[in-house]
Amino acid sequence: MNLSELQEKVMGNAMRFGEKHDIKIDVNFLLKKLYEEVGEFTSALLIHEGRARKQKLVPASESEKMLRNEIADVIGISIAMATKLNIDVEKALEEKGWFRKLEDVQ
Repeated sequence: MNLSELQEKVMGNAMRFGEKHDIKIDVNFLLKKLYEEVGEFTSALLIHEGRARKQKLVPASESEKMLRNEIADVIGISIAMATKLNIDVEKALEEKGWFRKLEDVQ
């Protein structure tokens, strides 16, 4: 799957979520969701590092799963936001230099 297909799938899922819960999926909503998801990722990271309240601590295998789930949410919401803003994620990453060879990075 390429990034364009990924954007299409992610946006389709976001729109189905909106329809199911009667929520307008717009940039304002997605920005708030992104903040929420970054907070959840931060919480998962603190738990994984053992820097959370003792009652929140879980085995490493569980905290690793939490990290994967939360980073997936951050990435998914970011992709949905880009799509709503008519940003081609692949083109944006390429233009920003994320695909350059290490020796080309200054």
